[in-house]
Amino acid sequence: MVKQEAIEQFRRFFQKQDRPPGIENHFSALDFAVIDIQAGRAWMDMPYADHLVGNPVSNAMASGPIMALLDSCCAMAAATCGDTVSFSPTLDLRIDHLGAAKPNLTIHAEAEVYRESRFVIFTRGMAYQDNKDQPIARCTINFTPIEQQIVNTVPAETAANS
Repeated sequence: MVKQEAIEQFRRFFQKQDRPPGIENHFSALDFAVIDIQAGRAWMDMPYADHLVGNPVSNAMASGPIMALLDSCCAMAAATCGDTVSFSPTLDLRIDHLGAAKPNLTIHAEAEVYRESRFVIFTRGMAYQDNKDQPIARCTINFTPIEQQIVNTVPAETAANS
């Protein structure tokens, strides 16, 4: 089981205030906030933003940012389910959109690892706004674990050019 100290360091890495200035990624572009991470579980938020609206008539948020939020939340759960914190590439992603996101409300996401094998980490998650019992999307996302010794054997020059 991964140590809580490593999980805490991982969580701090993704917090808004710890992001280096001028570094843009989907976390900062979508204004993701990591609420909590525990071994095999994660919670995140994404505030409503006008530039993320997918339907200008209803002002409902586009589905792409919601997919990115769920994928990131599940990836954090997968990253913390083993003996060490490690990233795992997405193998398969299925998202069921259950209803439009209401305008001007934060979208909350939570994810958990429900099964882990040598080659696949199985996660499930959901996104909701004001009522957890009425999710706007549910997902199942599978990841492939990368053994730490494989990551450590990639030459620095190769990793920098990828």
